[in-house]
Amino acid sequence: MAKPVRGRYVAGQEKKPNLLFLIFKGVALGFAITFLALLLVALGNAATDSLVLDRHMSFVSVAIAVASVFIGGAYVGQKAPSRGWLLGGATGLAYVVISVLIGAKVSTESFILWIVAAKLLAGIVLGMIGGLTGTNL
Repeated sequence: MAKPVRGRYVAGQEKKPNLLFLIFKGVALGFAITFLALLLVALGNAATDSLVLDRHMSFVSVAIAVASVFIGGAYVGQKAPSRGWLLGGATGLAYVVISVLIGAKVSTESFILWIVAAKLLAGIVLGMIGGLTGTNL
């Protein structure tokens, strides 16, 4: 009688992904997109030397963050075995918490509780919508 070989892939069995690592990958993807998009915007602003983009930079950075949270949530939702919306919301929450902590270290402004709460709620909702979208991709 043959012994089963440990560590080999057996047909019909799929490995369950580590959910925390999946959320980490979604957050990392979101921050990578944010970094690259902001770098492209900064290079475009330096190349054109336009004041129009300077006036609207806060809106552009918010739009980039929204897209990053949505894409990170969609990635997690697509890779998740179930409950993509919940894991997408967790990804959005983690993204916002990390970005608020980074902002607290970089900025000298004080925290306003309702603004932080609004950011957290928006991150969770956008991550959930991204997770729902990723589940259906």
